[in-house]
Amino acid sequence: MERSRALVSPVDLLNAHAEALFGPEEGELPTLSSGDSELVLLMALAERVKAVLAPVRPSPAFVEALGHELARPAAPAIEVLPSRQQPWIIGAAAVGSALSLLGLYHLLKGSQRLLRRAS
Repeated sequence: MERSRALVSPVDLLNAHAEALFGPEEGELPTLSSGDSELVLLMALAERVKAVLAPVRPSPAFVEALGHELARPAAPAIEVLPSRQQPWIIGAAAVGSALSLLGLYHLLKGSQRLLRRAS
């Protein structure tokens, strides 16, 4: 039995412990050897947390209000109407793009001339 316990990962042990503590049905808590002090401390902390915390149920009024809100149809989405494209905006964007390309062209041509002069 000790050999199979060594093959179980610490994560699996902690998951089994959490399921036994907080799962829908209480189960047997896994035990560890004293060599696993960090895991023993984590499991002890989880047991202390469970002892301190009390389960809380929502009030019937909250449950009823939530049920009504969830059953209510969703608010209609805001309809976004297509904006009226101003022709000058499109023209300005086209001119700006053309000027950017022209500037890039002249920059490349100028750098090629400088490279030819340098060599």
